[in-house]
Amino acid sequence: MARLKHDHQLAQKIRHEGLAQFVDFWENIPLFASQKSLPAHRLAQLRERRLKANPLGLARSLEGIGTGSQPSMWQTLKHIKQPVLLICGTLDEKFCHIAKRMQQELECSQLTLAEHAGHTVHVEQPHFFGKIVSEFILAQN
Repeated sequence: MARLKHDHQLAQKIRHEGLAQFVDFWENIPLFASQKSLPAHRLAQLRERRLKANPLGLARSLEGIGTGSQPSMWQTLKHIKQPVLLICGTLDEKFCHIAKRMQQELECSQLTLAEHAGHTVHVEQPHFFGKIVSEFILAQN
């Protein structure tokens, strides 16, 4: 319930303060602190992409499919029989803990940790991310 309330507050922030102020806020939350080590040109690219988002669509996304509005799926994980790849940046302790819990519940899963990366492994280490995803997919054939 707290997360749902938080998501709605973020959506209101977008509506009342505008996209640029929301992006300023979003880029500075602790979850994305590890992105600060990216090269300046990469940070500029990310910011430019974020500023092109549709503010109303982003607000509605937070309200309609944000983490707070999603049902818990923990009880269903044990029923998944397909191979699952879990990826976590070691600097993201909270989500690495969650990934390790998920791995225990998933019958056929592989957890890959990305050293020196945080919550956004695909952004912080795109080549490593692409390599492990490609290898995982190829191993399933």
